[in-house]
Amino acid sequence: MADETDNTATTLRTVVLFDACAPKMAKCISGRCENDPAILCKHRFNFDFYVVNGLMGQSYLQYVQLFDFQVILHFLHLIIQNGVPRPGNSKYVIVTKDKKFLKSAEGEWRTKARRQTKPKLTFGPDFVRNGKAVVYVECIESQSCGSDRYDDRAEVIRRLNEKFGQPAS
Repeated sequence: MADETDNTATTLRTVVLFDACAPKMAKCISGRCENDPAILCKHRFNFDFYVVNGLMGQSYLQYVQLFDFQVILHFLHLIIQNGVPRPGNSKYVIVTKDKKFLKSAEGEWRTKARRQTKPKLTFGPDFVRNGKAVVYVECIESQSCGSDRYDDRAEVIRRLNEKFGQPAS
């Protein structure tokens, strides 16, 4: 797992925030899950990462019920205020099951924002940009409901490893 204090420019880390509707990873129990691929915990990621919200016991976003644009602003605030480890070339990702997350966030933001509103947000097809800070949104599509399903966690792990992981050697 990542060293949370390493903030060098050469470190590449993916900082992940799980939206309230995203599946949460299984609880890690040292010595049990590292070598058991059936347990879908943080040990299944094959890249350097830091999880802001979404491991068992870390699911505060489901209780505060933020609008989608507020989730983005919350994450940007953590990034800008050094609330998460920030190596110079980090990637920031929101994981959600909400297929309309970005479209909804953009619509909400446009109704609230005025000319002088800060921060300035630019919405793309799978990202939001504020200056140099880019937050990617990974929508994990599945047929199941709820946030603790095995197949949802497997899909999160597969998609994030595919996009941010290291090739097998």
